Amino acid sequence: MELWQLADKDLINKDIGVRIGAKVSPETQGLLSHLLLHCDTLGEVLNTYLEKISLVNASETWVVQQKHEQLELLFSFMPGKNYPRCAIERSMVSLHQLAQYYCQRKIPLSKVEFNFPKPAYSVQLQHQFSCDIYFNSHRNALTVPEEAFSYTLPLRNRYIKNMIEKRISDLNLLKHSGPTENSVRELFRKNMAKFCTVDQLAKTLHMSRTTLYRKLKNERTSFSALLDEERQRLLISYHHDSIAETCDLLGFKDPSAYYKARKRWTQENNDE
Repeated sequence: MELWQLADKDLINKDIGVRIGAKVSPETQGLLSHLLLHCDTLGEVLNTYLEKISLVNASETWVVQQKHEQLELLFSFMPGKNYPRCAIERSMVSLHQLAQYYCQRKIPLSKVEFNFPKPAYSVQLQHQFSCDIYFNSHRNALTVPEEAFSYTLPLRNRYIKNMIEKRISDLNLLKHSGPTENSVRELFRKNMAKFCTVDQLAKTLHMSRTTLYRKLKNERTSFSALLDEERQRLLISYHHDSIAETCDLLGFKDPSAYYKARKRWTQENNDE
């Protein structure tokens, strides 16, 4: 993050995020890139990438929304992570460029949105995306025709993909969630407002509060930690809603509790 903040202060190379994102060096690609290279379709690439995004940057968040025959890929960093504009550009340009690299063909975009003003180097962004670009939007997003995710990868190989997945598993590079944690996260994502209280959640899981706490502790997590994590992730999707709507969706009793949580998340993330 500090490197990105320093790069953002460079008055000469203001387009550094675009240039880094557009650069694909096959010889420097790691395990995840090689895994994605052997997926069957671009849709599988996207699902695998989102599932294992912590291998790239655990602070990155992509939310996928379907609208008509388009998929909107909404990008953000976790709340409290003060990545500058150039880091946002890098991530969005990189995702599109890598998709084209894996498919060995051009991936059409319907439109691109950025939540910052139009920069002086907007021509580079236009060259990269070749579609309408909207600045000063309320979000950062790539809109892609749904049919593009059926594109097949020329180098796809299920055997090699399975070998790389096993290698990633053997190296224990990803956090493995326990069954209780998975159940809790699933309920949070289904209805945060309903299940943000431990009593209601424990009742739905057919266990006592004590048992729920014990199971989560054995899985090296806790109810409050999972609640915070899922609220922060959901906040990315709801950030354009009103404060009252966001409080309702995230299960906060009032705006004061919401603002206190936001302040705490920012402090915790800055301390990491």
